Amino acid sequence: MSFMERNLENVFEQKAKNDIRNGVNTIGRPFGLGTGGRNNQVEGINWQDYNYPPGIRLIHYNREELPTAISDITKFQKAFFELVCVTCILNVVNSFFCVATASGYPGKYFFYAILNCLIIPPIALGIFYHGYRGLATNSKALLNQYKILHGLALIFLLLFTLVPLGSINGYTRYGTDAYKNSTGTGYWAFAIFLESSLYLVNLIISTIALVKVQNFDPYAGGATGQPGGPATQI
Repeated sequence: MSFMERNLENVFEQKAKNDIRNGVNTIGRPFGLGTGGRNNQVEGINWQDYNYPPGIRLIHYNREELPTAISDITKFQKAFFELVCVTCILNVVNSFFCVATASGYPGKYFFYAILNCLIIPPIALGIFYHGYRGLATNSKALLNQYKILHGLALIFLLLFTLVPLGSINGYTRYGTDAYKNSTGTGYWAFAIFLESSLYLVNLIISTIALVKVQNFDPYAGGATGQPGGPATQI
């Protein structure tokens, strides 16, 4: 390699490092330097390719673009969001049937369930996206925000599992006067158990996600950047 070629190579390499260090727009360019594949660096991610959730397309998400070490964490973060959506939709359905079958079930709970369905899933999506993008870009700011938001989500998941809050059926709903004095509680009993159990499962999955993010080492081999070397940090 000639002296000029070496100098040009050094100039381009230094420019790329400076661009990434200064936090320029990373769309269409790699987050790390090197020639590794999926298992050792994050290639360029087009964050403007909105493809998730299916049919709504509010954010960009693709596990195949991520190193294995990161994608193994994001599957738990994604499961948190999707279980929240499933439980909220199920609560709307259950509330409709409970209004029709259980005498002590207030009709207003059905409307509360609809409101919850419009409010809670978007919040869960925002939490998921903070964690996913924070890991993908190795952003301390996003990850710190994610840890705080996800920690609060864990508290609410615990409450939703145990405590009846409006249309949300916690396990202790069985002990309320409204339930005990109601007739036709067969379906309501099933709804309480099903919804509370889903929140409990989500609480476990979400705790695993948060622990994995807390213990994640972006500088370890197989995360981002060169194997065994420092990851690119934004």
